[in-house]
Amino acid sequence: MVTRDGRVKVLDFGLAKLTEAEPDLESTQAATLTAPISEIGQVMGTLPYMAPEQLRGEVVDARTDLFAFGVLIYELAARRRPFGGKTFADVSSAILRDAAESLARVRPDLPADLERIIDRCLEKQPRERFQTALDVANELRGLRRSLERGAPPTPQPTVDAVASIAVLPFVNRSANADDEYFSDGIADELLNVLARIKRLRVTARSSSFHFKGKDTTIAEIGRALDVSTVLEGSVRKAGTRVRIGVQLVRTFDSSQLWSETYDRTLDDIFAVQDDIARAVAKELSATLLGEAAEAPTSSPTPAEIPVASKGRQCDPESYDLYLRGRYLFGATADGPVRAQELFRQAIERSPQFALAYSGLGESYVMQSWLGSRDREITVSQAKGALARALALDPQLCEARVLSAQIKLFFDWDWAGAEQDYRQAVELHPGSDLAHRECGAFLSFMGRFDDGLAAARRAQALDPLSVNATHEVGYELMAMGRLDEAALEFRKAIDLNPTWIWGNVKLGMTYSRMGEHDKARACVRRADELLGDNPGTPLIQSWLAAIELAAGRPDRASTTLRRLEDQSRTSHVDPLALAWIPYAQGDHDAVFSCLDAGYKAHSPLMAVLPQVRRFLWRDVAEDARYERVLRRLGLNGAG
Repeated sequence: MVTRDGRVKVLDFGLAKLTEAEPDLESTQAATLTAPISEIGQVMGTLPYMAPEQLRGEVVDARTDLFAFGVLIYELAARRRPFGGKTFADVSSAILRDAAESLARVRPDLPADLERIIDRCLEKQPRERFQTALDVANELRGLRRSLERGAPPTPQPTVDAVASIAVLPFVNRSANADDEYFSDGIADELLNVLARIKRLRVTARSSSFHFKGKDTTIAEIGRALDVSTVLEGSVRKAGTRVRIGVQLVRTFDSSQLWSETYDRTLDDIFAVQDDIARAVAKELSATLLGEAAEAPTSSPTPAEIPVASKGRQCDPESYDLYLRGRYLFGATADGPVRAQELFRQAIERSPQFALAYSGLGESYVMQSWLGSRDREITVSQAKGALARALALDPQLCEARVLSAQIKLFFDWDWAGAEQDYRQAVELHPGSDLAHRECGAFLSFMGRFDDGLAAARRAQALDPLSVNATHEVGYELMAMGRLDEAALEFRKAIDLNPTWIWGNVKLGMTYSRMGEHDKARACVRRADELLGDNPGTPLIQSWLAAIELAAGRPDRASTTLRRLEDQSRTSHVDPLALAWIPYAQGDHDAVFSCLDAGYKAHSPLMAVLPQVRRFLWRDVAEDARYERVLRRLGLNGAG
């Protein structure tokens, strides 16, 4: 490296090469040339700082140095290297396969943005890292400016991982294979009880259940979910009796900390969940935290375990019906409607079962989203079910989030929605649902930094969740941070390769980046997944907009005609139509769609402050856009 006064310094950030001619740094944007500096199959470098491609003997470039730079910065911040081991093989394996320990655990005093920058440098695949040193420098300068202005650093999204647990899906050992829903439900409800402990981080259901039916070791699960313990078990149901066997296992060495078997009747099912939760808290306090001098202030204790809330208490048959309804809810496109009858039956048997009322209200909300002709009826039904749920249990997290969603999308009561979201987070700090939905709301209102922080908190609680990862990606896209958004969408697609919206939104991100070949590849993949089904109107509209930006207007015209025809016989949200004229540059048609959306009370109108900042930046500069926001009571938002 050459200093400004012409002195030469040798810095070991990884690999260096003496060049015959001075490189043009403005064109390379990095002090290391992108030309290959090792032969394929030849390993060069200093082991603890070597990137995965170096260890594999592949061709390296400037991004390899950025990996080494990430190792160095992590080491400076954490006072230890991110990838360790006693032997060459151990270190190599850690670099190739393991994620670095979260910096939030080691240095919780550091801003979360610093961890984000380091994590980006340490991505295993070069294409997912920062692409140039200039990109890294710009990120670090931005962080420095933020700190110099006195802006409070973004809080770290994770808490002390020692007090952390994942509840794995319980194994169904009943004679009837159809009782799978029951064993899943036991684990799910136990997770909900544990998640209410303020000083215990509980991994969300979608991440814990990701390993169901897979041959994954406890140690691998611990690394993937960043938890120190897992709770696993089995359920054997026979008539009115149930046997539940559970064990608490430490992920570091797969040693068993505690185990117990419960033989009860179905009438005692909630008492069993409370007993298990108290035993887990006691073992975590005594075994994991009680031995450390600083631990008692952060240890969950048995006394802190809330018993199953009033909203979750019912007779065994009602609980059984509710579990069947939840199982159906996400199984198929018509699942919410099919689940309604089961929720009603559960309520008929147990009129005090608040959770069933909340599930029923949620199913009506889904109906309200999909159609406008009966929206007044379904929204009214949703509100009726919600009112009953909250009267029975005002602290029920699912009901509080449902209340916020109704106020946001159907009442356009922005202040009321925020109050409900905030209350859900305060009452249930371990709920990924509460953090994720609150983050989406804040982003809708144009408060992107707060929204992204909440979304990242949900992602930390639910690291293998498509929903949480998507939420982070979408908010980054709306903020114009496209490289990072693309990375999150790719992660979501890796979690669920058949997820259509992931490919659609990744395609839109690439389109905004001007990478139209990549965008069209995403469109082709989405079309493959759709098959003969054209998809929802919003999906059709986004795909057409991507094709139009790539210079293929035929699809846009065809899609617009199809949706206009469809709107004569079924509901097509006016804002779904607006994306095509927006991509065509027809602002008058866009505002016609917005006017129709206002008259139809479209729930999508709530996103207008969010999209104005980036996705619809040019049309939002039109004075008519501000008038629309004023009509909604959103002037000044975003």
